[in-house]
Amino acid sequence: MLHPYLNLQRLRGPVSYMYLEPKPEWKARLPHLPAIILLGDVHAPKPPCPGFDLDDDKTKEVGGTESFWHFLDTDPALSAFTKDVVLEEWMPKHERLSMDRPTYDMSAASTKGPLDETCAYLSDCVGQVRTPACVLAHVRVHVADVRNLHLEHEFNEGHLCNSLFKAIADAGAKKWFLRDCHAFGQDPEQVVRRLLSLNILTDLDDEHLRTERLAHEFNQLDASVQAELRLKLSAIPQQQYPYDLPRAVAEWMKEGGNDPHARIHPAVEKDMRDLAEHQGYKLDRRVMSLELYALSRMLKDAPSRKPRLAVLYAGNAHCRSASYLLHGM
Repeated sequence: MLHPYLNLQRLRGPVSYMYLEPKPEWKARLPHLPAIILLGDVHAPKPPCPGFDLDDDKTKEVGGTESFWHFLDTDPALSAFTKDVVLEEWMPKHERLSMDRPTYDMSAASTKGPLDETCAYLSDCVGQVRTPACVLAHVRVHVADVRNLHLEHEFNEGHLCNSLFKAIADAGAKKWFLRDCHAFGQDPEQVVRRLLSLNILTDLDDEHLRTERLAHEFNQLDASVQAELRLKLSAIPQQQYPYDLPRAVAEWMKEGGNDPHARIHPAVEKDMRDLAEHQGYKLDRRVMSLELYALSRMLKDAPSRKPRLAVLYAGNAHCRSASYLLHGM
């Protein structure tokens, strides 16, 4: 058993801290389940509270000196645990497998807030390939912001999404979207409905997404964990369009054979442009993909038999959602 605050008194940086342990009945059946710490962030600089003493050994900092991560890596009381940190960040696979990582501007990161500072600080530790500059010896670092999967070289779904929005912006590009769909052996209407779906279960159940990162990780979970997460997800009221937007786009794709440059209805075009601009943080499906992917990485079985500790450092809304998905387990 861990002390719920890891024997710390103060933690500067995140706006929320939550410590969760598996219920005894879950731990008895699935001993690999970790204790989880959720660190919520507001993505903005946060000055220390009055009287905050960083020289106190029981005071640690996320962002700034990053002393919390050093503590996590070296504290004797935590040495018995495997430790994983999952960040609201993404690094393409070709970078995760390279010793030559992009150089982060720490001064620029410090103007954005503790999470950006931490992502820059831990970038050399992400993934299985660590660079010599990695500052952690005993903590594994993962990235979970699958909203940025389009940065991957071979992410077909991201390619189709970009192609769709280009077609909306320039009707002459519609033919390229249709060709892309056929090149991947998919029906254009089904592609449109999948891309514009607001239901996060689409990412788990659509046959064309089952090999992508989110479904790939989710399907490695124990069946009872999958069922519990699905139960929580199905209880969330789903976002809805004010009209059948996917159908309107799909019908436009099929129409206008004699005039390939015929524009889509202006109202639909505006809605699609708004969607393209805001889909990363205004659609529940996109937002919740981060915490569902992070929890899938944390909750799946691990080869080590040591007790496990996992830390999710992400936006406060992601952490609240993660705590909801874990409630009951």
